[in-house]
Amino acid sequence: MIHFTPPPVWHLGGSFFVNIHSLAFCAGALTAYFWTTKRLPKELKEHVDNLALWMTLGGILGARLLFAVVNYRSMHSLWQIFAFWEGGLISYGGFLGAILAWIVYIRLNKLPMPVMCHAMGPAALLGWGIGRLGCFFAWNGEIGTPTQMPWGFIVGEDVPRHPVMLYLALAHCTCALLAAKYSERLQINGAALSLIAFGLVRAILDYWRDYNPAWLYQGSLAISALWVIFGLLLLKYLPYPPSSLQPELPDGLPDSSGNQPLPVQPKFQAAETASPTSSQHPNSASETETDNDEL
Repeated sequence: MIHFTPPPVWHLGGSFFVNIHSLAFCAGALTAYFWTTKRLPKELKEHVDNLALWMTLGGILGARLLFAVVNYRSMHSLWQIFAFWEGGLISYGGFLGAILAWIVYIRLNKLPMPVMCHAMGPAALLGWGIGRLGCFFAWNGEIGTPTQMPWGFIVGEDVPRHPVMLYLALAHCTCALLAAKYSERLQINGAALSLIAFGLVRAILDYWRDYNPAWLYQGSLAISALWVIFGLLLLKYLPYPPSSLQPELPDGLPDSSGNQPLPVQPKFQAAETASPTSSQHPNSASETETDNDEL
């Protein structure tokens, strides 16, 4: 068994303080930001800063609002609903809030949805996995079921429990890397694979989470199923963008580094292969006509 003491809360003065939960989600947001920037074509990178702000605010607001709805009895004032620095966030609300902010921004700016979603999907899932580390270290209301396995965590006088938030963090990060790899190999949109993985991982690992009250478990399974269904719909209707990682430019233009020309596309090769043959026929015909005149 592993004896574990959650990190303390760092007081900044007055009523302001910082906990590991918030710091981990900020680290996850930064990771998603940098990876999304790397996966986007050059001409779309300028939107990442605005999108990061929109999604961060949408994620925090959504996570806090859902927490306030589920725990409405502990909300003593309207202002307390927005006191997100006190902790108390629900991942589904944050995920939904971030996605809504993402969609609204893309629609307002008329950006290509398949390219943006393909770049964002695995990056967001990786950021979410890093944020889950904060849930694990905080160990506040998000604990696993009792266990006698040797990796069970003991906090205070409590019984050994599954570190279910650590399970989720590792699974989300692994699935994000796999979604990025196999979306390219299978030529399918990365957002679809990421959503399917998110829903399946949550549905499976929630078995080892200690929900109180118990009806929250059924609710979590239902929401996980909706994410999987949404991902399957994206798999069918959201196309894979061929130029998502390498913008397609006309033949002969230099690449993004300006050093070497882009490889010649097969269709241009075929045209160039046929060109010499077709150019020889007029010469042959003219030579024949000249010979006939001389005769």
